Amino acid sequence: MDCNKKVKTLCPSGSLMFNNWQEAHYGSKHSKNANGFHLEFQKEWFDTNGIDLNLLEGSQLIQNPQVHFLFAKLYYEFINSDQYSELTVEVLLLQISEALGDLIETNIKNVPN
Repeated sequence: MDCNKKVKTLCPSGSLMFNNWQEAHYGSKHSKNANGFHLEFQKEWFDTNGIDLNLLEGSQLIQNPQVHFLFAKLYYEFINSDQYSELTVEVLLLQISEALGDLIETNIKNVPN
């Protein structure tokens, strides 16, 4: 379960949770078998790559299979690193940022007025 000031979100096995660094949050009710990894971007990385920080706000459970697949590839790269891993990780992070931006932009467009 992921918790912030506004909401508690149940995160079943295989879940992918996005939290903006400005959102205070914490995990609770971890099982003995729970695992995962935490990916934190620095503001300079967004600036260097020309990514709009305002697009990636709040907290949300990501259920898009494309984004899950990109994170699975990233996790695999961390586990099985080689001489190309630094470049591969950078490309995957850019792809993840683009996919999250597209996903959030689509969600914003589909919100009824």
